[in-house]
Amino acid sequence: MAMPLKHIAFHEVEKDAWIQSQRRWLALSVEAGGLLSAWGAVAGSEARAVFEWESEDALRGFMEHTHNRALADAGTVGKSAVLYLSKLIDLGPRGDAAFVGESVAWVKEGGDDSWVASQRAWYEAMTACDGFAGGHLARGRRTYVSTSFWRDAAAHARFDHDVVPTLRARTTDEQVARLVRFEGALVPELCR
Repeated sequence: MAMPLKHIAFHEVEKDAWIQSQRRWLALSVEAGGLLSAWGAVAGSEARAVFEWESEDALRGFMEHTHNRALADAGTVGKSAVLYLSKLIDLGPRGDAAFVGESVAWVKEGGDDSWVASQRAWYEAMTACDGFAGGHLARGRRTYVSTSFWRDAAAHARFDHDVVPTLRARTTDEQVARLVRFEGALVPELCR
């Protein structure tokens, strides 16, 4: 059974206020029980918070019993969009990662198999890179989130410079209606 992910993309955040808010959300999520892992990252006024739950029941319990208290307690900072996802490919825990790269793709009807195959090629190349620390491909309805964790920003930059051009030449994005990329530093106090 796939573990559910609650993925939140934030826009127009102020870093310190966002971190303080997410620290409280994380504490209340842990208190609710059933939280397997979490991470948060920020880059300028953009941020991500991702919570992985042990089951749909654990996530549903949090949403029904704790979410409103968390909202009252921690509030929200900036604008946000939420995706509910399930992992398709898991490349292991993030280990000693300090940086994350992410692509959110809205795939055209009939493009799922092709998109997943292209992501497998990307992950194969990533796992061979120095500084790669884990990652996953997760799926929502027509949305896929590809996440890669890196030891540091320099390792991710080397991947972008040395590997990405070749991968782009070998794979295609024609099945994608929209693609949004994010990369940023993980916030240690938001990682569990």
